[in-house]
This record gives sequence, C-alpha cells and structure tokens, in this order.
Amino acid sequence: MQKERLCPDLIVCSAVATACERSQVWEKALQVLATLSQLGIQPDVVAFGTAISAAARGAQWAHALQLMDAMRDRGLERNVVVVGAGVSACERGHRWSVALLLLAEMRGRLLDPDSSSVNAALSACSKASAWWKALQLFDEMAAWRVHPDAISFNTAVLACSHGRQWRQVLTMLEEMELRRLQPDATSQGLGLAECEQRSLHARELDLLQRVGRDVPGLRELPQFEILAAPGKTITSTHLSANCQQVAQVGKETSL
Repeated sequence: MQKERLCPDLIVCSAVATACERSQVWEKALQVLATLSQLGIQPDVVAFGTAISAAARGAQWAHALQLMDAMRDRGLERNVVVVGAGVSACERGHRWSVALLLLAEMRGRLLDPDSSSVNAALSACSKASAWWKALQLFDEMAAWRVHPDAISFNTAVLACSHGRQWRQVLTMLEEMELRRLQPDATSQGLGLAECEQRSLHARELDLLQRVGRDVPGLRELPQFEILAAPGKTITSTHLSANCQQVAQVGKETSL
C-alpha cells in the first residue's frame, strides 16, 4: 500500500522535472529531485536521468557528475541515456577528458554508445583543441558500431583544422560526399581554404559549385558570381566573406 501511495508522487515529480528539463530550467529540475528525497521518495533512474539532462542543457557539468555519483551511491544503474547526458554536460563544460572517461565507462560495461554521445565527446575534444583525441575517437566509431553522421564529420573536419591536418579536411569532405552527408558552412570554408593553399583551383571551383548547389539562395548572391568566375583565385578576404554568406543563407533557409 505504501509503495502504491508513493508511485504517483514519483511519477508526478518526474513529469515536472521533465518539463523543467525541456524548458531548459535546470535549477528547477534539480529542485524537483531534491524534493523527492525530502518526501522520502527514492528517485529512480528516469528521475536522475532527467535531472542530469537538465544540468547538461545548462552546461552544469559539475552538477551532472555529482548526480551520477549519487546514482552510484544509491545502487542505481547508469544506463546509456544517463551516461550520454553526462557526456553532453562535459561537452558544454569543455571537459573533454571527463567526457572520454564516461565513454570508456560505457565500453567497460559493454554498453554501446549512441551517435549523440560520441558526437558530444568529439565536440568536447575539438572545442578544447584536443584535435588528436577527436580524430582518434572518430576512427574508433566503426569499431564501436556507431555510424558517423554529418555532425560527426563536421566536428572531425574542425578538429583537423585545429591540428593543421589540411589534407584530411579534403579527404573527409570527399567521404561525406560519398555518404551523401551535408557539410556545414565551416567545413565547406575549410575545404576551400585547403584548395587555395595548395593551389587546387579545379577542386576549389568544384567545391564552390557544390556549396552553391547545397545552399539554396547562395547562387543568387553577387559575391558567389565573383568567386565562381573562371580562373578566379579566392583570397583569404574573399573566403572569409564567402563563409559568412554561406552561414547566413544556411541559417535563413533552415528557419
């Protein structure tokens, strides 16, 4: 009877915490979890996972890790969703080494990380300029049976630029084309920069034409006509302006 009386309270509180998490009000979500303990109700994996996700949305990586430790102390299993939320929190908090440790925990417990978790760790490494770790992690995705998506490739391309691995930038862009994945404006700009640096003008023009094809409205820009003119060499100034135009048009078409 006591258990039956408590279950609705747990369900209601978990629902409130979920609403707070989706509204990105991470403090309220943590307060709901604290309220459960004050009422003598044992938070379950779902309640903890919701609070950890809320902390991740608020870039509160320390709070997220504290909640994960609390789960372990209570004997609650940290599943893929929970650990993935912890990785996301570390990514937003620029704690790449901790993010990799959490991924290692998944592997050690024979849990298969999903693409979101791996992408978050990739981003954490790339943002911290730990580009070699990002590329190592990218290469390990196949062994983990995680298929890299557009986010994975775009993040890896950015990591290549941080490590000045310019040849790999073009290699990854070519692989994205084979997989029919869309590079973002940053990846396209880095590809153009590599072509310019190596005087690969044919590749440069081909990539620029693909940028115009992939981003609706870009071909109508006067700047695109200038850059795509036969025999035109793209200077760093032109490239920077072009990337800004690509990003702006991309944002407008995605709204």
